[in-house]
Amino acid sequence: MGPTRILDRTTWTLTWRLLRGGGRHGNLGVGLSVAASALCTTLLFLCVGANLGFGERAAHTGWRTPAEAGLPQAMAVQAVSTAFIDGEPVTVIDVAALPGKQGRAPAPPGMPRFPAPGEVWTSPALGKLPGRATTTGTLGRAALARPGEKVAVVGHRADDPAMTTKRGTDPRRPGDIVTPTPVADFTGTRTPDGIASQYQDLTKLATLLVIVPLLVLGASSARLSVSRRDSRLAMLRLVGAAPGRIAGMAAAEAALTGAAGALAGALGYAALLPLAANVPVAGGSWYASDLWVGAPVLLAVLAGVVLMVTVSALAGLRQVVVGPLGVVRRSSAPRIKAVRALLFVAVLIGYWQISKDKGADINTVVYCCAAVFAALSVIGPWAVGVLGGLVTGLARRPTTLLAGRRLLDDPKSVWRAVSGLTLAGFVAGFFALFSIAGGSPWSSPDQLSLSVPKERVAAVRQQADARLKHAHIDATVGTNTAWVATGTGTGAERQVTATIADPA
Repeated sequence: MGPTRILDRTTWTLTWRLLRGGGRHGNLGVGLSVAASALCTTLLFLCVGANLGFGERAAHTGWRTPAEAGLPQAMAVQAVSTAFIDGEPVTVIDVAALPGKQGRAPAPPGMPRFPAPGEVWTSPALGKLPGRATTTGTLGRAALARPGEKVAVVGHRADDPAMTTKRGTDPRRPGDIVTPTPVADFTGTRTPDGIASQYQDLTKLATLLVIVPLLVLGASSARLSVSRRDSRLAMLRLVGAAPGRIAGMAAAEAALTGAAGALAGALGYAALLPLAANVPVAGGSWYASDLWVGAPVLLAVLAGVVLMVTVSALAGLRQVVVGPLGVVRRSSAPRIKAVRALLFVAVLIGYWQISKDKGADINTVVYCCAAVFAALSVIGPWAVGVLGGLVTGLARRPTTLLAGRRLLDDPKSVWRAVSGLTLAGFVAGFFALFSIAGGSPWSSPDQLSLSVPKERVAAVRQQADARLKHAHIDATVGTNTAWVATGTGTGAERQVTATIADPA
């Protein structure tokens, strides 16, 4: 029977009638399969959306780090600084059109035109703060990484000191302070943000640790009513249905339930999107559009869930197709080969070889960790079979013998019953290897640091000591040459520190 005959109209009609006439127990099994597929799909979409969201954030902040251009191509000068209002950071982008190019300077993202000297454009969150001066305009979505972000774009003349004075950078926070730089446009360059990169790496690991159990859940959802389905299809095989027809009906049933669950999961993802956008990560909440996966990814995930459920359903159909009495006789499935163990060992060796390289890319490590995680599902049934053989061989009581024979009879089903606990143990052991730092690597909270030219160290220390005493603050003024927080990198700076004696 050809592929067209296997999934013809007769197959779909019979499958639909059998699904509708399954009775209360049959409908319960179908409902649970649909619910499991829906949950799997929703969580998959949320995981993928979180990873894509960090990329969208980076795309909306890249323009703030200027890409230097030669003077013939340069249209404007751009500089960046960070101010603070009520303890919250405000990103200030200073721009000025070069002489003779005022009318040709491109507009920054989120603005309809290039700002004139003296104009101030602010983000909605910054403009709403009480006591703020009237602004020229409001920055659009293209200029912002997240809701509530405080950003200001200030226009200057090209000869303004703000656009001609060199600024020191802060290596702890790349992009927070950028010296005036000639630019041809505002495409910018992406600057690696240490904190954001850590969040993105953790999101990748969390996605990995969530996706593999979800795949197991999605595959298992197709087998919730496997015994009733096998019995029903075996009866059709006895009355003369061809093996191809039986396989087609199993595939059609799994495809229908998988498609229903995937569509329900997509609707659940759309409903949860506004709630997920309110979860603060890496400094603030999200724009819902940043967490939207897009039509291509949406269709790919839907098709993947349906395909996974269908393949899982067909994988357990061998007894029905080979012999219609195989279900009644419960003939033994073929032994699981030891090649699974060799595959698992190969994956472990590969992971060790790659992860021991400290320069390995985080994506490579994540993929290797995913391979190890998935390999647990491959070696699990084999380990259950080996354990069953040991229990059977060492059995001295009937109950122990029956338990061992049950493990040998269907190790895959036994593994599915305990795989969740095994995968949870893997996740717990994985995160147990991570340590959480107890303090900041940059400075202590009771210390104020100021970068000054080395020839001014003595004068600044004397002034700082006098002002602290005048304010009745008991602090120790010193000099730190090991680390200069906002130096220019030339070695001409020293860091003057003031440490409070009793922070309480």
